[in-house]
Amino acid sequence: MFRRGMAWRGTPDEEVVYAAASVLAEQAKCTEDDALVKLIDYAAAISRTVANTARLVIEGVVRFDN
Repeated sequence: MFRRGMAWRGTPDEEVVYAAASVLAEQAKCTEDDALVKLIDYAAAISRTVANTARLVIEGVVRFDN
């Protein structure tokens, strides 16, 4: 299902990405699967890696509850 931006799979960044998806799901009131899609899409839109964007979500720099 999630083919785009999957370079983080199987790396130490994978835990960070899933943690951020959990945070994002709470903020956006959506499922974690939908949150992962939003994270991947947002990372592509701002020309950053998914792992880097995930760190921004965890740090509270990027939020999805607006």
